[in-house]
Amino acid sequence: MTKNVRLFTLEEANQLLPTLIPILKELQELRGAVDKLEVEIDSLELILKGAPEDGKVRGELEEKVSGLNQAIAEMQKLIYKIESFGCILRNIELGLIDFLSQTEDRNIFLCWHLKEEKVTYWHETNENFDVRKPL
Repeated sequence: MTKNVRLFTLEEANQLLPTLIPILKELQELRGAVDKLEVEIDSLELILKGAPEDGKVRGELEEKVSGLNQAIAEMQKLIYKIESFGCILRNIELGLIDFLSQTEDRNIFLCWHLKEEKVTYWHETNENFDVRKPL
C-alpha cells in the first residue's frame, strides 16, 4: 500500500472521481506511448547488432530512449499525484482505483475503474478486483 492512504467515505470517493479521470486518461496514454517506444527500441537494438557503426540508427535509438525516459518520468509523477490523494492505483490499463473505507467493524476497499460513472463496488482488503461486490 502507498504511504498516503487514508479512509474515504463513499461520497468522498465519488467526489474525487472528476479529478482522477483526466489524470488516469493521461496515464493510460503515456502507458501506450511507453509500450510503443519499447518495441521501437527493441527493433533498433536488433538493427544495431547487425550494423553497429550505423550512426543514423544509433542516433534514432538514443532519441527513442530519451523519449522513453521522459514518458516514464511523467508516468511516475502522475502515479504520485493519484496516490497523493490517498487512494491506491491498482491497474493503469483499467484505470482501477481502490479507496480504503470502513464498515462498522472492519476496513474494506471501495473499488472503481475508469469505465464506471461512480463508485458502486467494494471488496475486502485481502481480496482483489475479481471478487468485488456491489455496494
